[in-house]
Amino acid sequence: MYANGFGYADIKSKKPMTSYIKLRAASVSKLITTMGIMKLVHEKKLDLDVPITEYIPYLNPKYESITCRHLLGHTSGLVNKPKGEWYKKKQFNSIRPTVSLSKEDLLFKPGSSYNYSTHAFNMLAAAIEGASGERYIDYMQNEIFDALGMDETCPENLKEIDSLYASLYYFRKGKLKLEKKAINGSYKLAGAGFRTTPSDLVKMTKAFTSEFLSKDVVNEIFKSQVLTNGDKTHVGLGWRISIDAFGHTVVEHAGSWMGARTVIVYYPEEELSVSMMINAQSSIFIEETAHIIAELYRSGQSQNRQVSLESKVKITNRFNKKQKQSYTGTIKMINGSGFLECDDQGFLNSNPMIALNSVGDFALITRYGILYTKISLEHALHGDIFIYGSRNEVNPISNAPLITFKEAG
Repeated sequence: MYANGFGYADIKSKKPMTSYIKLRAASVSKLITTMGIMKLVHEKKLDLDVPITEYIPYLNPKYESITCRHLLGHTSGLVNKPKGEWYKKKQFNSIRPTVSLSKEDLLFKPGSSYNYSTHAFNMLAAAIEGASGERYIDYMQNEIFDALGMDETCPENLKEIDSLYASLYYFRKGKLKLEKKAINGSYKLAGAGFRTTPSDLVKMTKAFTSEFLSKDVVNEIFKSQVLTNGDKTHVGLGWRISIDAFGHTVVEHAGSWMGARTVIVYYPEEELSVSMMINAQSSIFIEETAHIIAELYRSGQSQNRQVSLESKVKITNRFNKKQKQSYTGTIKMINGSGFLECDDQGFLNSNPMIALNSVGDFALITRYGILYTKISLEHALHGDIFIYGSRNEVNPISNAPLITFKEAG
């Protein structure tokens, strides 16, 4: 396993980022809780399809038709988060009061639609307590973290700052700022409140290929939920199911919260995992970047290494659905590497480009992440840049690219 840190964990003190520095997991915390639930399923201590009140007897009766499967797949009908702000300033040291924050009516009948819900995972944490007979965090520590060697994973407590915590930052008008008033995440620990490292998240995926979970349980995790009308959600149990730009099936989850941007992607067929964490809330295309990194590890010598070219190009940007933007630039490549230089001072400016493993496949490095780029030299130079996110039912390059460039004539 390769692991490394780049940049600073704290800019003021010049503390370098290392592979042991703990960053906010944000919504990737949901996968951590999912592992706890599925361990209990593996041990036949928890049934995904019985009413959740079997494990949480104190739960508001209005939620009695919800199951753990609904909660894991975001089909419960729960809102994303409770109304109000007061709870964000409170340190919750147990799960029960965080479950009681839910008071809103369900948005729809469980199983009939999809609505992403962070607070659903508080109920899953309570279900772990009910099924295991242990406090949620004790169970997670003993049965998940210790068992999988996730030594750097822990609940975040801003009142007890660990020396290995990364400072939290955000961008404003292109400048990096320190997050001085970070919100306490204990109210949503199970869904967004852990600190961890990319190494620990990759260690977690090793449970899929060991005896930690049975094959049947793993297959259940990666099987799309199906709504009552027959539609697939492309979300399994916690994990999102997608297809990357290279046509590979990938299960993944990303997170973004105050001072954090994080992702874990896992390729079941190849047993390949990539995780990245950033101690700054930022608009980075983090899934696409992780997919490119996985592709670099996937196979050997690129067939594009001999590509050399230099041409002026016209670039069309379709980010703005109401009005596309056009500007000019230059593409220069020598033996499969080079730059796309643009007159625009926005999204694209001076962007390195490197060859990938298949003919016509390139990676474009931008300030917002690494993007898949397809270049054709047949008849005239033409390039497509794809931005596609997650939960793709088909190869995302079958859709229209958001940015194109072609030889200026």
